[in-house]
Amino acid sequence: MNDGRGRQNDKSDQRFCPTCGKAIKQGGKFCPACGAPLGERRMAHTAASSMPVRRVETGRQRPVGQGKAGNQVGNMKKILILLLAILVCVVVYKKFFVNQQEKLMGTWEAGPGQILEIETERLTFNFWVFDYTVKGDVLILEEAFPENSVSGKMPFKLKGDTLTIDLGDTFSGRFYGRSGTVELERVDTDEEGR
Repeated sequence: MNDGRGRQNDKSDQRFCPTCGKAIKQGGKFCPACGAPLGERRMAHTAASSMPVRRVETGRQRPVGQGKAGNQVGNMKKILILLLAILVCVVVYKKFFVNQQEKLMGTWEAGPGQILEIETERLTFNFWVFDYTVKGDVLILEEAFPENSVSGKMPFKLKGDTLTIDLGDTFSGRFYGRSGTVELERVDTDEEGR
């Protein structure tokens, strides 16, 4: 095929640099684009491959435009695994921490007139009022009334409608003069069947 200037333009004899994939004039010793040394064994012929080759991160060569789908599938797998791990963490957190607080809410009785009231943010017994949080199987209490001077941890066990609390040294004597471990029974039940 003639290029209009009297020169032959035969694309079947065109060569490409094996390093960067740019077209190379026949007879050159170095690639004019990337400077890589060229030799007969290192040249890629158009007849052997209709697509230029390029260097990838691993040092292997592949035709331009190929291999992206494999990377996308690998990235999608990583994203799915990450999302699954996040979902598992959320489920575990809700099951053991959020639901634990909901299960504790209500009125508990250790004996006649010995009431422990657990609301969304407050816990009360005798005349003491505490702000609280639940961490696993421990109530973390901070006195809100009357003096704001008592705070500490109160381990507990919840089994059905029975709540067992360990008063420890911090709350010993404050819960209706009792110390040690106290077992309480739920005295109210709501429609949800806690």
